[in-house]
Amino acid sequence: RHGITQWNKLKKVQGAVDIPLAPEGIELAKKTGEALKDIHFDICFTSPLTRAKQTAQYVLGDKKVPIIEFLKEHGSRMHRERSSVMKWKSFLRIR
Repeated sequence: RHGITQWNKLKKVQGAVDIPLAPEGIELAKKTGEALKDIHFDICFTSPLTRAKQTAQYVLGDKKVPIIEFLKEHGSRMHRERSSVMKWKSFLRIR
């Protein structure tokens, strides 16, 4: 999930349109990061959209956690998504 954007406030559907976080979304993501500061994360999966990546970065803060852009779109990218999922399932099983 991602934080609040200007389009959320206008009740506009964003879909795959790359809308950044609004100031309120940034503040909420920072507060969420503060609430989760003692939680250990091994990895973070995010959409390649700016608002999702911003949310992940603000929530993780200074933690050294790999952020993996995970495609979840229709059409020709579906194959890449399945391929990516299989790679990560394999990686996570090994550890």
